Amino acid sequence: MTMLDLKVNEYATKDLHFAAFLKVKGVNISSFEGKSPVHFIFDARTRCEELENIFWNGVGDEIMVNAKDYFTAVRDLRARVFSITKPEKVRVVAEGEN
Repeated sequence: MTMLDLKVNEYATKDLHFAAFLKVKGVNISSFEGKSPVHFIFDARTRCEELENIFWNGVGDEIMVNAKDYFTAVRDLRARVFSITKPEKVRVVAEGEN
């Protein structure tokens, strides 16, 4: 297990769908760490912890998000994860080719 070196106000999750929820709720993603799994690093630790309780327990009106915005956030984060984790393309050259 990789230990992340987080600042005091940072929050990390490796859950893509929860990260998308945080993004739709307006929490700023400050960085991405690691390759497998990728950790999403957010700026507002206290706000993230509040939203974590809402997300996992399905409590309150704040669980509601716009479906299109959520889908877009999932798609964008997934694309970012794939760009980070995909192996670099290696060109194989047959003998005699330059």
